[in-house]
Amino acid sequence: MPERKWIREVIRIDTDCGPVAMPAKVLGPIGVHFGIGSHAKRISITHIGTGRRIASTNVADAAQRLGEALAELNWDCLAGDCVPERLRVEVVQILRRFGSALSI
Repeated sequence: MPERKWIREVIRIDTDCGPVAMPAKVLGPIGVHFGIGSHAKRISITHIGTGRRIASTNVADAAQRLGEALAELNWDCLAGDCVPERLRVEVVQILRRFGSALSI
């Protein structure tokens, strides 16, 4: 994959209290931003199209590297809340590589 650059944008994320707009670093379909609520004081990695958090970490470098790995996946196959098995397996494999730096 050609090197892509992170950009800064405001994204919408889902929370227990409804959608919230947050500033984030964005790479393709993935946003990296400060968490809120139960994930406050952590860095969240979110799929922008769904607004759903994928994982959180306290390590900024791990958040960026995880975001870069996840941005390489084909997210076009998502339909609503349905995650195809192949994409789910690919995401889990990436999350396992980052292991102890994350909370899911």
